[in-house]
Amino acid sequence: MRAFLLALTIVAAVTLLGCSDSSTGGTDSHDEGPCADVDCSGAGTCFSSGPDAICVCDPGYTPEGLSCVTIDPCGNGTLDPGEFCDPAAPDAIRPCSSVHLKFESGTAACEQDCSLNVSGCVTSSLCGNQTVEKGESCDDGNTVNGDGCSATCIDEMPSPTEESCGTDGDADMPKITPEHCSNPDYAATSAPEKIEQLRVRVHVAISPVDGVRADDGLDIDLLFAQTNVLLAPANISVAWDGVPRDVESPDGVDFFDFIRTEANQNAIFGMDTASDALDLYIVWTIKTIKDRALWGFAQGIGSSSLVITSSSAVTTGNLKTIAFTLAHELGHNFKLHHTHHDNDTVETDCATSGDKCCDTPLDPGPCWAWPKLDCDDPPEDLPWCDEVNCEVDEVECPNGDNCEVACPNGEEPPIHNVMSYYVCGYSPHQDNFTPCQATRARCYINKHLSFAMGGYESPVCGDGTCAPGEEESCPQDCCNCDGKECGDDGCGGSCGDCPNNGTCISGQCSCEPHCEGWILVQKDCTEINCNTFGGAQCGVNPPAPEPQCFKPCVPNCDGKGCGDSDGCGGACTACPNNGTCISGQCSCEPHCKEWILVQEDCTEINCNTFGGAQCGVNLPDPEPKCVQPCVPSCNGKVCGDDGCGGSCGDCPNNGTCISGQCSCEPHCKNWILVQKDCAEINCNTFGGAQCGVNPPDPEPQCFKP
Repeated sequence: MRAFLLALTIVAAVTLLGCSDSSTGGTDSHDEGPCADVDCSGAGTCFSSGPDAICVCDPGYTPEGLSCVTIDPCGNGTLDPGEFCDPAAPDAIRPCSSVHLKFESGTAACEQDCSLNVSGCVTSSLCGNQTVEKGESCDDGNTVNGDGCSATCIDEMPSPTEESCGTDGDADMPKITPEHCSNPDYAATSAPEKIEQLRVRVHVAISPVDGVRADDGLDIDLLFAQTNVLLAPANISVAWDGVPRDVESPDGVDFFDFIRTEANQNAIFGMDTASDALDLYIVWTIKTIKDRALWGFAQGIGSSSLVITSSSAVTTGNLKTIAFTLAHELGHNFKLHHTHHDNDTVETDCATSGDKCCDTPLDPGPCWAWPKLDCDDPPEDLPWCDEVNCEVDEVECPNGDNCEVACPNGEEPPIHNVMSYYVCGYSPHQDNFTPCQATRARCYINKHLSFAMGGYESPVCGDGTCAPGEEESCPQDCCNCDGKECGDDGCGGSCGDCPNNGTCISGQCSCEPHCEGWILVQKDCTEINCNTFGGAQCGVNPPAPEPQCFKPCVPNCDGKGCGDSDGCGGACTACPNNGTCISGQCSCEPHCKEWILVQEDCTEINCNTFGGAQCGVNLPDPEPKCVQPCVPSCNGKVCGDDGCGGSCGDCPNNGTCISGQCSCEPHCKNWILVQKDCAEINCNTFGGAQCGVNPPDPEPQCFKP
């Protein structure tokens, strides 16, 4: 079953993350698109990708097309309605004595259909013979569950309804009226006459200063005996296994002299706790951060852990106070409130307000217990709470005694009840628990604390149960790894190591989810090869923060231009001619590809289409463009530019080209005369003439000397 649920989880993860609309992250309330008319049977969320839709179902459901159908809860490790046990739960295999008192030995095992097989149990009476025998509360002639008398011949509790047990929250607890408390039919299901016994493990704090134990001088057996006298009106008793467990203070926290802060409270309740018992922590003293002394506190209303002090009982030799404190805090574990809880003198629905019991008398309670007193107008029924002392932690009563521990003027307390704060009434009394309180407590115990129900029996070697003290004397019972995949096997051995550097917590492996390549390491340290899910990869796929297997979105820009959606939440950036996409626009450096002109927006122009124009630079404009070819012209010019970047010729004799004509300073080169137009005359050709200056003419010339 676990493998199936694991596979379902991974399929859901791949589906959710691989097929969701990248622009919306997936939704179950599309105004349009494939999820518009898909509600996944009201037990899941529709996600879409393109034209496809798929349902990702809530826990307890599995996808079937575009619907979510329920999963058989048998095998999920939790005791669900209609189940007697669960084969995946830690107590799937248990000693028969824990199933029913009539079984003397043997082991019961949970079947795959969540029924309990007790065929291996040895019994002193026979269930199903229509005779109520030892250990039975009924016998209807069969061994079938669900017909009012269970397969082990115990009266079956009705399913939780508004008129029976309710659930863990106050809002769902039943209205228990005086009529309910006196109704024998109701009492038979919620508060039967037989005593309900609960197992308690005892943890004892050790002083970090001198090693003194908080139970030194404390008779714990006598403490439980006196506590049970106080619990008797509710037909509830508690038992311990006789083995006090040492609790040493961690660094920075003193459990021995306990300061009740949220951090310290979380630390002590974060210690080793039982899966089959309530946990009692005994410390020496408890104080608030305002230095007010406390005698005890529970982890919370309806919790399974509590703390009490031992100093008062040890120093005075009187267990009365600590026994009442233990009974009081156990009452909180049983979902009972203080009798002064939210109480007032105004008529309200007593079944849903105050302590939610109609048969407890009005209890004003000590002044300091009221967190919101109006100091300008103190309640008339709290005469010692005046404008001055209602603001302090410790309130003095008129006779000088503290309101927390005494009654005004030594009078009889207004209420003899375990859930009150009147210490002067801390003695066995028929009103320690009212019928309503007993009904609520027993109802809650049967529904939510059933794991701790039953007593501690003498250990029997070979019964498959490791009882305290049997670790060495009965290794065959204690050296086992049932329900454990790692950690101590109870005899100094190991039940295995955790893969992937995991940590062993209460026999189970725990890892920080992470990826190793395409391998997903899960919280329980098991691995999943993401490649087996159609090319899924391992990683974080926002907005989900945890690594997981998901199919990466593949961008698609086929036929799309710069700025178009790529289908994965990004934009296409493709531009022709190696251009750059900037703010949804293509940008290119203008250039020529032979006769093709590439423009700034990366588009092309074929220059040949413009009457033989070509692509190039036409100075003085430096930008390439389509231009007509240049035709050289030297008409009337002997030198200089031909109009197309070429030359019409150079001037000889270092002449200068001026307006297409050569110009020289007349001079002689031996018998050669260089003229103004840079042309030469050989003076020898004139009958022996020579080149030079013939005064008074200053210009060089050919002349005969």
